[in-house]
Amino acid sequence: MRFKIAGLCIALLLLLTGSAFAQWQYQYSPTLSYAFNAVHFPTASVGYIVGSGGVIYKSIDGGSTWSQQTSPTTNSLNDVFFRDANNGFAVGASGTIIYTSDGTNWSVHPQSGALTTTTINAVWFVGLNGWIGAGAASAACQIYSTSDGGATWANNVVTNPSLDLCTDISFASATVGYASVDRNGIMYTTDGGVNWTKSTLNLGPYPYTRTDIEAIYAISTTHAVACGWGSNVGGQPTIILVSTDGGATFNTPDATYPWATYTYAYNFAKFDNGEVMLVGGGSQSAGISVHAMGPNYTTWTRYPAFYGESIGDACVVPGTNRVVAVGDAGLVALSTDRGMTWTHLYDGGMPFQGVGAFADAGKNKIWGFGAGGSLLYWDLAAGTYKYGMCSPKNWGPTTIGDLDYVLNPLDPPSGSYDSSYADVMYAAAGTGYLCKSYDQGKTWIELNHTLALYDGFLGMHWIDPLTGFLVGHKAIGNSRDEVIWKTTDGGYTLVEIQGPDPAITTSMQWNGISFAPGNPNVGAVVGDDNRIRYTADGGVTWPYATENIATSTLDLEEVVMINSTTGFAVGDGGTLVKTTDGGASWLVQAPGWGTVNLTHIAFSTPNRLWVSGADQFLWYSVDGGATWTNANVTPIVSTYDVMTVHYQGAAGILWVGCHYANVLSRTDAVAGVETPKSLPFVLNQNFPNPFNPSTTIAFTLASDDHVTLNVYNVAGKLVATVMDRDLKAGDYSVAFRADGLATGVYFYKLSTSRGEETRKMVLLR
Repeated sequence: MRFKIAGLCIALLLLLTGSAFAQWQYQYSPTLSYAFNAVHFPTASVGYIVGSGGVIYKSIDGGSTWSQQTSPTTNSLNDVFFRDANNGFAVGASGTIIYTSDGTNWSVHPQSGALTTTTINAVWFVGLNGWIGAGAASAACQIYSTSDGGATWANNVVTNPSLDLCTDISFASATVGYASVDRNGIMYTTDGGVNWTKSTLNLGPYPYTRTDIEAIYAISTTHAVACGWGSNVGGQPTIILVSTDGGATFNTPDATYPWATYTYAYNFAKFDNGEVMLVGGGSQSAGISVHAMGPNYTTWTRYPAFYGESIGDACVVPGTNRVVAVGDAGLVALSTDRGMTWTHLYDGGMPFQGVGAFADAGKNKIWGFGAGGSLLYWDLAAGTYKYGMCSPKNWGPTTIGDLDYVLNPLDPPSGSYDSSYADVMYAAAGTGYLCKSYDQGKTWIELNHTLALYDGFLGMHWIDPLTGFLVGHKAIGNSRDEVIWKTTDGGYTLVEIQGPDPAITTSMQWNGISFAPGNPNVGAVVGDDNRIRYTADGGVTWPYATENIATSTLDLEEVVMINSTTGFAVGDGGTLVKTTDGGASWLVQAPGWGTVNLTHIAFSTPNRLWVSGADQFLWYSVDGGATWTNANVTPIVSTYDVMTVHYQGAAGILWVGCHYANVLSRTDAVAGVETPKSLPFVLNQNFPNPFNPSTTIAFTLASDDHVTLNVYNVAGKLVATVMDRDLKAGDYSVAFRADGLATGVYFYKLSTSRGEETRKMVLLR
């Protein structure tokens, strides 16, 4: 049975002109906590989404926009189906059944929790005939039926041969239907679900130790498709099965699949011409989209989806080329071209591993990357962000290991364009993928390297647009072994300049690399078991450095050389080491951080440094590491890791990337710029927050002033003026009602003659 991770992450940009940056500001953050499990369109305009916590969303414009409906349950909802435009049912945990007869108002069905107390995973209707599928592991598969449109459901378990829970149901007619069963296979019926027969499955060449069939779709009374995943040695490959004999047998259409390893197939959508789309997730929970055409569905072709989220379900908008896909971390995506390209309506933004590194090209542009090849881009001048797939079609799902933007010191010939003169951005990733972009991330060139890698490239450092070093590990036998590569042609050719140490018998990898600014001869790499190598000749030789870390099993995660002599490295167990001789020797520092695992280190000057780590950890030093101060990243949850920190010097902004898509920034003393003068007022966070439909905004004036309190949407458009008047010094509380506003994030800004400040609030309907 598939595993769902809850969490609806809506991508947000908190960049309003004139805000007082005297604290952490969210640039991209999770705000809700839903996982969307199913989507269904009964008409070309109206559609419904259900998910965790009993959440229900409705669209009346073919899936372009969605609004939340009032739900009568907090139990997770796993499936939704409408037998006509108004009458629909949703089912879920603890035997939950809810229904609507007008498409708007939902009620708990009288048999909810009484028909069964197990989880209901599927519901399907053909006219007034309907079926519900439920059950528990290693127990009789439960399928219930109705013949009166769902007013009453049969309370007896129908005859079936399977001992496991029902994962999906699909009927081609009132009599012929199919059911998928977790770990047990597929069943079919020819008498409306009274009796079921177990199908014969031909699973192809894989020696499965376990199979999970997640979904079934009845194309006709003779044809059906099923999908899921299986376990075998070395992988969990996709399972796709096709029946052309009414369910008696299901066969694997292809001998092998190129996306087979660690890819889970979860559900189907069908177009009017019979084309079937399979959706699911894979490594790093990246989405997949695979299509096949009738009549026999023997050839399946993979298309780009959206890496970073797992797709749980998809539905074709009837009579159109539009498809809506939903999934983990609040994913809602729309395709208007039959799944060839996608637009995120809501996106979770790399929900699992968060944001791992930043790269910038001047004052107004910065990128961040995360799991599954996902890329975030901010245009600070325009006040916009973009979330997308940092890869061509065949890259992924994989996790980007490092991101770097390299300025080209040369100018192209007048009146011509030559990519060799362009600035270039490099993205290095797991499984040996290396990509480059000459147009600031709009399009990417994949540099194919057939290297026997495990996780692949974990770090890189570019001397110029053509010359760079990459570190990571490659596969040798049953272990992974550390390697340093160099390129002098922009990544097209990689040369192994430092291979594995034959004296090391355990698995080992290099995690970080850094060269001294302005001196390409001096550099260092750090890796597992506190090993460090350094170079004083531009990477020709890499002798081991000496260090005095007492515990030999601690891993070093990142290194930074701040000049030709001085550098720092951080790692597990609160390890901070420093070199003052160009990397040849390293001494443990004692900042008193305890045993927290450290992930990254950055600097703006030799004296100003930042170190990030697990559990909300971010400390900074203004005296070259002699003393340290807690930067207090309190906006994020205390158990979230601060994975990376980056100082965008031209803009004077300190960026931090954290777990679950949290991105924050500062432009005050913590970032190393002058602290703004304190404002002559205090603006408090609204309460309650989130709210529906009213909330209270409180503030305090230190002196008499004219006050304006405005509310803006995420596009910066003014949606309400709450106050515009002269006030005496004192405390104030103002009520704000969001009548007529849609669910989402809004910003309220308090302006006086002596300054202004902005805060965020969330409206949940």
